[in-house]
Amino acid sequence: MEEKSTSGLMSELMKSESFDGYIKANNEFLKTQSVSDHINQIIAYKGLARADVAKTSGLNVIYAYQVMAGSRKPTRDKLLCLCKAMGLTVDEVQELLKHCGYAPLYPRRKRDAVILFVWEKSKGILDLNEALFQNGEKTLC
Repeated sequence: MEEKSTSGLMSELMKSESFDGYIKANNEFLKTQSVSDHINQIIAYKGLARADVAKTSGLNVIYAYQVMAGSRKPTRDKLLCLCKAMGLTVDEVQELLKHCGYAPLYPRRKRDAVILFVWEKSKGILDLNEALFQNGEKTLC
């Protein structure tokens, strides 16, 4: 079955006479995967070791493992740290942020613009945090 666009789903939702009808017609297109399952799926797909992701994320290693285990939900900033440790592209980051219920990085916000500008040029969390600090913005972790 073909994937439906977000705008197509929105249109169907607004035109639907009942929520149950919308759910029945579109259940397979709704995201139900947990944050931890999604992160673990990315780690497996990219052939990464969870230990390496935890260590390079800049987060407390125990906290990183708790996120991967599903016992903690990361904040947006901490999720960005994990994204960097997983080597995600900007597009992959945007998708994961939306999946987890967070706003995507927005170039009209100075802090997000710094992150977007530096993301693929940086080698890791330290580079990102340095750029944020030098621009008077709160660091990620």
